[in-house]
Amino acid sequence: MIDDLYRKLDRLMMEPDNAGLYNTIGTILCRLRDWGNAERYLGRAYEIRPADSDILYNYTVVLYLRQKYREAASVCRAGLRIDPHDPRFLEKLGDICYLRGKYEAAASAYKSVRTASDKAGS
Repeated sequence: MIDDLYRKLDRLMMEPDNAGLYNTIGTILCRLRDWGNAERYLGRAYEIRPADSDILYNYTVVLYLRQKYREAASVCRAGLRIDPHDPRFLEKLGDICYLRGKYEAAASAYKSVRTASDKAGS
């Protein structure tokens, strides 16, 4: 994994505006539990490509893991603007709302996950 990270970092030096590389490096750093650097790389990917749902989700997760719930909720909502029925974002928003003590909003998000799953199964 470390060798892969170094290869990606070398490639990033040649392609500094490649959001996909920032996203990949950020996810590798998450697996290494280097949350601060993961946040930095995923944040840069988000700056470059703010409408990419995979980048948005990965960035939401790292913000959530760093207990930056307000920021995570904001990025999560950006993902829901792209796809209001994406269960990944709905579930993560429910988790964030629950941890922030917004139980009704959490329940609503979780209910939306169930509704989206029911529609997908139909």
